[in-house]
Amino acid sequence: MSAKITTGLLCVFLFSLAFMQPAIDLSGAKVQISDLVFVVLVISLSVSVATGQIKPRRTPYVWLFLGFSIVMLLSAAFSANVPKSVIRLGGKVYLAAIPYVVMTTLDSHVKFRIATGSWIAGAAVCVGVGLMSLLLFYVDRGNPLLGYTLFHLGTLPPGDYPRLASTFVNANMLANYLNVSLLIVVAGIAGVIGRGLRTGLIAGVLIVATFTISPGLGGFFLAAGMVLWFFNDARPAFPTWIRKVLVGAGIIGAAAFVFAASVSPARQPEPVFAFDVGDVHLEPSSRFMTWRAAFGTFTDHPLLGVGVGLETCRVGYSDLSGRDQLLTEAHNAFINVAADSGVLGFAATFGIVFFFGRRITSPDFATRILAIALICGFLYHGLTGSFEDSRHLWALMGLIGFRNADIGSRNSDVGLRNWVRNLWN
Repeated sequence: MSAKITTGLLCVFLFSLAFMQPAIDLSGAKVQISDLVFVVLVISLSVSVATGQIKPRRTPYVWLFLGFSIVMLLSAAFSANVPKSVIRLGGKVYLAAIPYVVMTTLDSHVKFRIATGSWIAGAAVCVGVGLMSLLLFYVDRGNPLLGYTLFHLGTLPPGDYPRLASTFVNANMLANYLNVSLLIVVAGIAGVIGRGLRTGLIAGVLIVATFTISPGLGGFFLAAGMVLWFFNDARPAFPTWIRKVLVGAGIIGAAAFVFAASVSPARQPEPVFAFDVGDVHLEPSSRFMTWRAAFGTFTDHPLLGVGVGLETCRVGYSDLSGRDQLLTEAHNAFINVAADSGVLGFAATFGIVFFFGRRITSPDFATRILAIALICGFLYHGLTGSFEDSRHLWALMGLIGFRNADIGSRNSDVGLRNWVRNLWN
């Protein structure tokens, strides 16, 4: 019975990842529903393991987890604000534990299908809330739901158009979650929804994602190119030159969104650079300014960073909507990790990402799609946002870990380097 309860709790956890809001107030701290579910899940899993109903998974990830935890502990110990870093240390260890808990709980492919179905169900509710919010924006602008599901325009020009956050706290996080969820739906691994329902959900995801108006939309272009490339491996449908064009178009589209996120129409009195594109005068965006400031923090504290969980920059910025903002994190996962936990934290964090992301070369098509979701969600979106603490990305790693039956071995893995080298051959 304990094992069944554990599996059910995992499904609830994966479903709840779609809801960053409403959050629960605990002694003044905002806690996500998924965090509370995870605590109960760990307790239940521990009982299941202790009673022999679930076997601990033997995987090299355990060593990566231990290394990550030790590095974060050192960063907290030498932090500029030790008490605050110690509190955030617990959050980092929690995140890194998610993949192992997911991998261990999923001890059969039946459970895996049910679990991914739970993820898709959560995504469907999130999309439904987004579509409802989009409709209400045009027919009932005063509806109180919009106070929770819309996000401010930020650096976008003011205008009479919605920017959706749905069940998330901001539009960029929603775009990230939808990018990952779309690929899980495309992979068809849940086996619990028919073709018509899947097509409708994909359409809903794309509509809601479009109205996030986020730099992360470039991840959808990148994902499309990569999926079509690997789809042709599984079911040949295009000649080689078309495959290359599709991948190239995806990369160009993704790069265009990163560029757009790095510049902005003139607003600052003394920009570090400026140039003209036609009649538009461009200068550094708020993101570029945080990248620059946080990189300075990293160069001042290269080994262990300023301290895990601390501010990596302080940048004042006046956006196109007329709002004065104070930005305190890098808006870039790579720079943010390096600034708050140094080169050691960077190596520990992205070593874990590489461990799971290299499954992009797996002979299993669905595993490839999940790895593409991780590359898009963690690495690509990480260029324009600090998504390293996103629960759903760490849960995704656990799904990849289970799906790959020979996790940690190389007997079916040609290696990421060889795949990149042979991409255009």
